[in-house]
Amino acid sequence: MNRLFYGDNLAVLRESTQTATRRPGLFGPSGNRKYLNAAERRRFVEAALRVPLPVSLFCLTLRRSGARISEVLALTPAANDIESGVAASRL
Repeated sequence: MNRLFYGDNLAVLRESTQTATRRPGLFGPSGNRKYLNAAERRRFVEAALRVPLPVSLFCLTLRRSGARISEVLALTPAANDIESGVAASRL
């Protein structure tokens, strides 16, 4: 189960039975950079605020949680616990 925590101290807690076989790096196998820099993240948020609400919520959840695309897509309304500020998904 993956849990996405929202609030002042944003963090993603990934509980997995699989162990990573490769060390994560800044560049993918094709040589492309895997992460956005600060200016790109700012432009991403600005663009997310100009699109329809469902797309905006998806983009902002990606940005604020640090979750993978598949993790955000797996979220359902039932996965959200408003009182604790936690959204959990099973992958």
